[in-house]
Amino acid sequence: MASAVVNPYQPPTEQTASFSKGDTLRARFELTNRMLRFAESKYLLTRRGGRLTIASLIIVALSVVACFPWDLLQGIPIMARQIALMLIATIVYLSLIWQTRITIRSRLEEHGFIHGALMEVAITTDRVAWAVEGRGFTMPLSEMGFMWTDRGFLMMPALDVFFLVPRRAELEGLSYRKFVKILKTRKRDADNVAQS
Repeated sequence: MASAVVNPYQPPTEQTASFSKGDTLRARFELTNRMLRFAESKYLLTRRGGRLTIASLIIVALSVVACFPWDLLQGIPIMARQIALMLIATIVYLSLIWQTRITIRSRLEEHGFIHGALMEVAITTDRVAWAVEGRGFTMPLSEMGFMWTDRGFLMMPALDVFFLVPRRAELEGLSYRKFVKILKTRKRDADNVAQS
C-alpha cells in the first residue's frame, strides 16, 4: 500500500487541530481609565525600574543629608528642606517616565486600548488571541509576557503595548484562581516547547 505524497508547502486539507470550548480560556471585559492607569503604572515599573530605583536611592540619600545641621543649610528650616526635596523628587520621577508615558499612551491608542473599549481574550495551549473594538490580534503564547498583580494580570505582547485582564472579567464559568492556574501551566508548557 503506497502512502500519499504530502506537499509541505500546501496547507493540510483536513482539520489538524480543533479546540473545543473547554480547550480555550476566554475572558471578556471593558477597559476603564482606572484599569489603564493601573496597568500603566505597573508596566512603567518594569520598563523603567532600574532608573526609578537609582533615583529613589539618590533622593533618600539627599533627604538624610538634608537632616544634618550643615553650615551651608543653617538658615533653612528642616521642614523647608524636606518640602524642597519632595518637590525635587517629584520632578525627577516625572522626568524619568514622562517620555515613556507619552509613547505608551500613543501606542495603546493605536491598538485600540482606550476607555470603554470592549476586549475579548482567547488563550489556547499555544496561542493567544485578543480582540478590541473589532480589531483582532494573535501571537504564540510563548512570546507573550505576563505580570501577575493583585487586580488581575498584565499581558504584554510587544514593547509599550500591554493590557490588564481584571479579576472581575467574565471568565466563562471559571473562577479567577482556576483561570490563572491553567494559564500559568499553559505558559510554562509553551515556553518549554519553544526552548526545545
